[in-house]
Amino acid sequence: MRITTSTLAAAMSIFVGALISVSAWSDEYPSRPVSLVIPYGAGGAFDITARLLASVSQKHLGQQLVPTLKPGGGATIGTAFVARAKPDGYTLVYAANSSLTVAPLLEDPGYTKDDFIPIAKITHLTYVIAVRADKPWKTLNDLLVHIRNNPKNVVFGATGIPGLSTIGHSILLKTAGIATAPPMVPFKGVGEQVLSVLKGDTDYMIQIYLGVLPQIRAKELRVLAVLDDARSPLMPEVPTAKELGFNIALNMWLSVLAPKGTPEPVLDKLSVAVAKMVKDPAFVEAMAKVDSPILYQDRRTFQAFWNEEYKAYANLIEQEGLRKKK
Repeated sequence: MRITTSTLAAAMSIFVGALISVSAWSDEYPSRPVSLVIPYGAGGAFDITARLLASVSQKHLGQQLVPTLKPGGGATIGTAFVARAKPDGYTLVYAANSSLTVAPLLEDPGYTKDDFIPIAKITHLTYVIAVRADKPWKTLNDLLVHIRNNPKNVVFGATGIPGLSTIGHSILLKTAGIATAPPMVPFKGVGEQVLSVLKGDTDYMIQIYLGVLPQIRAKELRVLAVLDDARSPLMPEVPTAKELGFNIALNMWLSVLAPKGTPEPVLDKLSVAVAKMVKDPAFVEAMAKVDSPILYQDRRTFQAFWNEEYKAYANLIEQEGLRKKK
């Protein structure tokens, strides 16, 4: 094929036009509010911290982040919605490893890990095992003995199915030698889950501490164990599951992600803006008031961390003989 001067000129024109188009897109973005989809119910850690982040977004992004609740399916419904959204930077997801790492390994939620591009990790929070405060179970062992002896007369309430809490629950029962799992009731969000435990419709729950901290402080819920490597400074009297002989440490990270295919200039703008948001004094103060640490990672650090975590959970699921994605 002979490349003529006119052919080369046409190619250069297309290339320059593409550069101008990308530059214009970058300069114009964002020209309207940006939807931040929260695939969990109202009142939980995601709802709380997403709204705190959104409260300082106008100043640093130039447009408002608009938190939008889309709960259901163990957070897979809202997450799948964003995976299918137009990758123009106007629909983001505020999601976690429960729906982005665990769910794709256990089932087919309608998306894969590779359907998303990280913008930033905002924080990560640990899980606790909690019961209503007037229940007779004072320790984790008390609860497990009751489950072993009465598997059909105790009910586990869970969110994010399948997810981190259900994996932790499976490992807990397996380590305790409990062959028959009690009935499990699914909930769209932590608010429904907590209400169910308080009403006595379900008996125990595994949830990140931020979502149940008000009920813990009001002495409506009793925490039997912290699912982390070390005790929580917020409840130093509560032992870790590892101290009690259960090798379980669950942390849920809270992060902002965009759909695959989002232009690089848009990703860069979002990344820079979120980095400023997490340092904003108003955001720092508000997060401290709800006892949530800021454990920020930029997009590339977070991507590397996520890749390693995905491999680790894949190995854990296989080792524990849990149901895997076909």
